[in-house]
Amino acid sequence: MPDAISLTTGGLFSEDGVARVTQGLISGGGAVTGFHPRTRIRNHIVSVLRTAAMMDPSRIHSERVEPFVARENKWKLPSINVTTHIDESEIDSESPRVYKRVVTAEIDIIDGGVDAETRCDEIARLVEMMLLPDRFLGGHADDLVLGDTPSAFSGDGIAKFGALRLPLFVTYRDEFSQAVGDGLKSVHVNWDLGPEPDGQIEAEDELELEGS
Repeated sequence: MPDAISLTTGGLFSEDGVARVTQGLISGGGAVTGFHPRTRIRNHIVSVLRTAAMMDPSRIHSERVEPFVARENKWKLPSINVTTHIDESEIDSESPRVYKRVVTAEIDIIDGGVDAETRCDEIARLVEMMLLPDRFLGGHADDLVLGDTPSAFSGDGIAKFGALRLPLFVTYRDEFSQAVGDGLKSVHVNWDLGPEPDGQIEAEDELELEGS
């Protein structure tokens, strides 16, 4: 029976294969849902919004599509679509190697008809009230910052259609530490002595580690 990772990746990777490559840093046996921090962040936002939309959680989507697709696919309006996009990174610590990453989560509030802009504004306010007070996103982030909020609508009256976008800049840290095995028995050490190194080895030694 295929394992969780191979099912999720369409057979591209397996839990055992990933564990071998990463030398056990990523082990099998656990649920793969939310494997990448981006996925966990996106899923957490969707979960919060679906919980609040108890009467019709099917209006909360997480699909990498532009807002106009909501009309083509006949989504119930108003609806919300949550996606993650650019994920910037920089080295935060060398040892262990830790990356500080900032992923942009975009929340599109989509609606049409008379007063669509007003409804989008009101829904946006509710979304902000639900998400912004918890800047750690349930433990999945180090910080959460709301960016500029663009919106675009076209048409008039019942033909009006458009969306308002809430960009959230989510900071998290990602550690990639190499596991050190227990097979190290000794270390060979060379000394290049003198006031200025000249590339000549003047002394060397073999250090036996305790327990070897």
